[in-house]
Amino acid sequence: MLSVAEGLQHVMEAVKKRGPATTDTVAIQSAFGRTLAEDVTAPFPHPAFPASIVDGYALHLGGSGSAAYSIVSESFAGAEGIVTLKPGEASYITTGAKVPDGASAMVPVEQCNVDKQTVTILTCDVSAGQNIRPVGSDIPFCD
Repeated sequence: MLSVAEGLQHVMEAVKKRGPATTDTVAIQSAFGRTLAEDVTAPFPHPAFPASIVDGYALHLGGSGSAAYSIVSESFAGAEGIVTLKPGEASYITTGAKVPDGASAMVPVEQCNVDKQTVTILTCDVSAGQNIRPVGSDIPFCD
């Protein structure tokens, strides 16, 4: 049986005999079975914006303590021109859509009651960041 030191010495000798590593640049289709020479990094984060993980209402909690919020807009995945929420305001947002600036949390539609332009939250446990995927949470930016 070899000691750890002897085993390490054998490995180092084998590496020296093999010579320096070389690299190739290949198309992704040809990369199967090969080993990366360096990390693959993302040129931008994904998602590139805070995204909703539920169909529901983005809320600006604002510390009012109220469960009723004025609905000021709606947004669907891929939409442009999102509003900025102020305290006491809400916006209907679909799954994957950008969460408006000023939004503290997302509450699923199943936990809301809507009456005309007001949404009332039916649950007491709404916390900051709830149901929001942060920028880069799937794939972080790395240069």
